[in-house]
Amino acid sequence: MEPLAIVALLLTYVGVTFLAPWVLARPVLVSEHPRLVLNLWMSALLISLTSLTVALGTLVGRALRHHVEHITNHDWLGPTIDTMLGWAAIAAFGLIAFRLGVAAQELRADTNARNLRLLMLLTGAVPLTVGTRTVLLVESPLRVLGALPARHHVLLTTSLRDALTVPQLEAAVEHEQTHLREHHAALRGIGQLAVAVAPVFSASTRMAQATRIATELIADDVACAFATKKYGPDIVADALLAAFPKNPDITERVARLRKRAARRAVH
Repeated sequence: MEPLAIVALLLTYVGVTFLAPWVLARPVLVSEHPRLVLNLWMSALLISLTSLTVALGTLVGRALRHHVEHITNHDWLGPTIDTMLGWAAIAAFGLIAFRLGVAAQELRADTNARNLRLLMLLTGAVPLTVGTRTVLLVESPLRVLGALPARHHVLLTTSLRDALTVPQLEAAVEHEQTHLREHHAALRGIGQLAVAVAPVFSASTRMAQATRIATELIADDVACAFATKKYGPDIVADALLAAFPKNPDITERVARLRKRAARRAVH
């Protein structure tokens, strides 16, 4: 591969890693088109990772060829530069692997801690049918409704069940089922790991946060579409307010759902 092609690949990595979060993490875009943002972000990560891997791998290959075959018409400078760049590429591979390993360990620890808190509530859990879904109901004064990806179940506490009407509860369960069905926990993890690959770009951190928000908004939209057909457009917003009235993040999501419902009513 020609040096210019390697430079182009590295520039692609830098450009995509920097520009994609800068463009996609904008709150208005995330709010209006969360699924589009999530799909474009995953595509951008694939492009940047492929570009970086091919570029670094090619640099290593160019360095190795001087040791496995005789190349005519080469002075000492070319092989020396190739060797130095090859070692730099190996160092970059090692650094990225190390950062990914550390980030993966932190992510695993956070995930295990969250799952442990939810699993501790599972003692005495009984199946409960909510609409067409089955959840695990546990006796607890805490208001909890959470997806358990490892077990592919949704956990619901009696306190939250009692705080919601049947339509609201069905919409809330549909929200959590969307997280499970679309593997949102894994997508959030990928967003967090992406920060390790591009540590110098603070935009990647914002994109990891935007990924988490986008998954919540996607689940809101799916639940809203489900509830609108059966009960009405305000069920999801009402469920969020009834379940978590003092959460500021919930307030923003409720306002978004109300706005979108009003917009649909006009059309």
